[in-house]
Amino acid sequence: MIEQIELRGIARQLATPGKGILASDESPNTIGKRLEKHGIENTQENRRKYRSLFYSAKLGSSISGAILFPEALQMVTDEGIGFVDALNDQGILVGVKVDQGLTPLKDSHEDAHLGETCTKGLDTLATRCKEYKNQGAVFAKWRAAIRICTLPDGGYDVSPCSVEVNATQLAEYAQICHQVGIVPIVEPEILIDGDHDIDTFERISARVLQACVGKLWEYNVDLGAVLLKPQMVVPGVDCTNPPPEPTEIATRTLRIMRQIVPPAIPGIMFLSGGMTETQSTSNLNMLNVVSKSSVDYRAPWSLSFSFGRGLQASVLKMWSTMGPGSEQECKTKAEEIARVNGKASIGAYLTGDKHPSICEAGGTLQEDFRGHY
Repeated sequence: MIEQIELRGIARQLATPGKGILASDESPNTIGKRLEKHGIENTQENRRKYRSLFYSAKLGSSISGAILFPEALQMVTDEGIGFVDALNDQGILVGVKVDQGLTPLKDSHEDAHLGETCTKGLDTLATRCKEYKNQGAVFAKWRAAIRICTLPDGGYDVSPCSVEVNATQLAEYAQICHQVGIVPIVEPEILIDGDHDIDTFERISARVLQACVGKLWEYNVDLGAVLLKPQMVVPGVDCTNPPPEPTEIATRTLRIMRQIVPPAIPGIMFLSGGMTETQSTSNLNMLNVVSKSSVDYRAPWSLSFSFGRGLQASVLKMWSTMGPGSEQECKTKAEEIARVNGKASIGAYLTGDKHPSICEAGGTLQEDFRGHY
């Protein structure tokens, strides 16, 4: 019972209003492709140098937790301080990515659609979680990637098999995390790949979230010691309709969250999922503005962020352009972007202000190589 109370406390701390989570848990393959895209060789030392820009920056006023890839738990900053200690010294809790990437669902389930996936790693999860906990991790993240498929009749859907398998895996993962004594972040990411419209995304989001919450109940997972990491309700990246305004994204997202997500869960930590840094901040801010201004959309949970590219894109661009000697400028940029998202997580970001991002405000940061080791 004492440990469960502690886990609830960790979950509440991660969901502290005005703060969010730095998702910096990309696999060596994924972060390597980003580095190489900017002309930087994918070596362990370059990955360490890049991570150090964030873990030794002063992020504690805006960041409650940081998700690391397992190799980073053993790495040190340029100043020789362990990443875990550097983060903890600022009051930032350390988490770890525990899934082991995606595998085609059709390999094991004939009724799955082509392109659908499930996630690897449950068989060794308990052992690895114990190891990561000993290395300083107090929370974990497991990502399911739900793909909206185009059907022969021109419609869009996900297979019942994809919904069931991924929801079950997320619940099993959460259960194991609690048994080991760490807080699970449950991430049912619905990919923005495709040309489906926002109505389709909202319909499928509701279905996936309903299944995930149902499985958490079925596996007797303590919801007070869980965080949810979904995508906001947005259209597919190739949708030809006019892009929705932040207000529409907010109202559609809050509508399904209020219908489905129990108030016992302390925080919904939205992923940036291919949105630009500017879009991520603006949309998160509007979620909180709408929630605070309308009783019909009032949120019983913290509405915050667990952004990856939404916090990192400008820093990577700056580091790759300016080269050695630019570390302090890069850290300052990381702090500025974290700060505006901290404000957005309580609806206090002023949209008239200039966003600190140095990347294009429009377009997308969507990638098609994530989830592969």
